[in-house]
Amino acid sequence: MKPIRALLRFCADELGVASVWMLCLLPVFLVILGLGMDGAAAFRTQNLLQSSADASALAAAFDLPTAGTASPTQITNAKADAYKYAKANMSVAGFGNVLNTNAVSNGDLVLGSWVSNTFTPDGTPMNAVKVTLRTAAANSNAYPTTFLALIGKGSWDIGASAIAVNGKSTPLCILILGNLTSNGAPNANLAGCSIGSNGDMTCHGHNLQADIGLAHGTDNGCGVRQYSGVPTLLDPYASLAANIPANTCPSPNSASSYPQETGTLPASNQWAGSQSFGATKTICGDLKLTADTTISSPAGGTVLVIENGQLDTNGHTLSTANGSSLTVIFTGPTVSGLSPTHTPTGSGTLNFNAPTSGTWSGVTIYQDPALPTGSGVDVSYSGNSPTWDLDGVLYFPNSTFTMSGAVNKSNNGASCLILVVGNMTINGTASIIAQGGCANSGITQPTGLTPVSVLVQ
Repeated sequence: MKPIRALLRFCADELGVASVWMLCLLPVFLVILGLGMDGAAAFRTQNLLQSSADASALAAAFDLPTAGTASPTQITNAKADAYKYAKANMSVAGFGNVLNTNAVSNGDLVLGSWVSNTFTPDGTPMNAVKVTLRTAAANSNAYPTTFLALIGKGSWDIGASAIAVNGKSTPLCILILGNLTSNGAPNANLAGCSIGSNGDMTCHGHNLQADIGLAHGTDNGCGVRQYSGVPTLLDPYASLAANIPANTCPSPNSASSYPQETGTLPASNQWAGSQSFGATKTICGDLKLTADTTISSPAGGTVLVIENGQLDTNGHTLSTANGSSLTVIFTGPTVSGLSPTHTPTGSGTLNFNAPTSGTWSGVTIYQDPALPTGSGVDVSYSGNSPTWDLDGVLYFPNSTFTMSGAVNKSNNGASCLILVVGNMTINGTASIIAQGGCANSGITQPTGLTPVSVLVQ
């Protein structure tokens, strides 16, 4: 009986229970402590690796051209700089060795890199460099642990990589083939729009709120982000001139074939009400609206060719019917004794949309690049001369274009406007429609390259 009483007394005795529980919970405490200590160290190492990979890729990308194919020498230099900057960054972070080969040893860091001439993050071939960094233990990404090793977790898998390109393709909504000047336009708002110039851009006192300003020459204050010395901006629409329908006007080299408003316009040059046309309609001389006019077109749209004449809205509205589309082309041969205007005029409204397929897809107004510079091609848009409620490409390559009003969306079109001009002056409250509809509008946007190394996410 005595042994039984002793056992019962032992079981009833609570002295030392805490020590037993502590002994049982010790592995849990070790895991929590290990997660805290080793996890924090691993997180710090991951951040160091990522920051170093980003910096190395950015530095290496500067060795690559913004356009064209990288040469073997440029590729070699990019890889060498990736290694150099990774080694410099990680040495500061406490890593003793940075290896540029597959030979590894514990505690070292391995850098891998590649350069691609056909990297296409947005569909445009670019030169890109990728840098990969990893901790080197047993030829893996293993980062050794301290506390967690006591319970069998001897390492973390840690690595980082980054891709960078030298020059990021930037869609433009305004392309200036010459120079841009803004004369103190404190209310101008080109937000959501990037602008580019093949000359200089000078904005006095206001950046126009354009997202990015790209100048082949010098950008003096235009755009929220401003870049000078960018590669030449290409005009993707000049080649369309080869598709302008042939001149069908009688005696095309005679001034009498192109009646002007200063004289007498025939009935065919005066429009009102509903008009229905085929794929092409040619007007010889000035076209004048005598009342609001709505155009119905076939499925592919109507190309309205105005030979040596203006489009005078005369206080009325020119629009397209729902489901129809229109491209207006100003062209015409040089004729002795004739000084025509090749632009929209009048105090009315243009409210029509471009076709979304075919040769003239996305083009709303096209001024023939063969037309000479001068008053006949210049445009002064103040929002009511006429009012433009348009989408698509507005192409005035030889014009001096003065803008001091807002361009709004057409009733039936997409929210996308592309303006191409020779030289441009922006004043007052110039603004354009939002660009959110460009992707599905059938419009080919001009692009430019930012002359800096940027990370590709």
